[in-house]
Amino acid sequence: MAKANYIVHPNPMHRGNPLIEGLGFPLTKQQIQTQSAVAFTGGLDLSAVPEELHGYYTRSSILNLFSLHVVQDEMVEVYEAIRLGIEVGYLGRNPLQEDWQRILYSVERDKDEPLKATNIKRLNLIENSYTYLVCGLSGRGKSSMVKQALRLIDQTIEHGAYSDQKGKTLTSQLTQVTYLYVEHHERTGQKNFLNSVLEAIDEVTGEDYVYRHRNSNVKDLINAVRKAVILHHIGALVIDEAQNFAKAPEKIVIGPNEKTSMKFVEELVNSLGVSTIFVGTFSTLNLFTKEMTITRRTIRAGSMSLASCSVESGFWKNLCHALFNSVLLIGGRRTKTHCG
Repeated sequence: MAKANYIVHPNPMHRGNPLIEGLGFPLTKQQIQTQSAVAFTGGLDLSAVPEELHGYYTRSSILNLFSLHVVQDEMVEVYEAIRLGIEVGYLGRNPLQEDWQRILYSVERDKDEPLKATNIKRLNLIENSYTYLVCGLSGRGKSSMVKQALRLIDQTIEHGAYSDQKGKTLTSQLTQVTYLYVEHHERTGQKNFLNSVLEAIDEVTGEDYVYRHRNSNVKDLINAVRKAVILHHIGALVIDEAQNFAKAPEKIVIGPNEKTSMKFVEELVNSLGVSTIFVGTFSTLNLFTKEMTITRRTIRAGSMSLASCSVESGFWKNLCHALFNSVLLIGGRRTKTHCG
């Protein structure tokens, strides 16, 4: 858990909100590339190894190449899209504002009244919704890139004393969950999807929402997620394998059960202001295009399409440079031949 690193936000719409200003400054392009790259682990020491086994251990060191990671060209854009989404997710959810303090107080006392549409509408969170899609070919590295970007962002932040420029002070201890990552692997309807969200919340907060709601119906699960989003100050929801909102791989349409799940995701975005980043194959874009009645606001902040890397991409040059400079083969293959 990280400590809040308060800044004075340069954007006046984001200023004065500890959940935003406590994020600190985003990483620069150079920092992203430096912190994301993983160098080859070399340094093979054969001094105490019999010569007959040198080839074996040399070949074993070549397998270390699997841990080598070269940053893709799109990595910076993915990081910035997620980071900005987290910031936008807190617009209208300022713990210093009295309206939001009343919401928090009532939810902590387990009252449903503050979650009604009239109260949410009064907070004007619908204008703060942020959604983004990362789609591309299978095996292109979408999920790896998104996960790497998330590792560069503190998932939980602990707040202490904070004063804005108007003198308002946050005195109570507050723990903020900046994002949740959910893999939507199975096409089994909204109940499993909601349980996946609760599992992600349990994992990061140490709560036991899944166990407490093991016998809950869909309506109760939806309400549980709503409350958890508010209580834990969740800024963004990252949904991987988003193409599984389709009824089946060969039918790129949203089925009745999945439609309810999709509507719930839209509710989180539009009513509670939670930013959502979808990650999936190209069929995800096709799915959302066909189902515009349900997802007309889904791709609000834009999208990124990842096809094959261009031959002119700097990624290939960086990859080749890293590979050619990684392994220094000691000795090499023996060329002695054996006859008879």
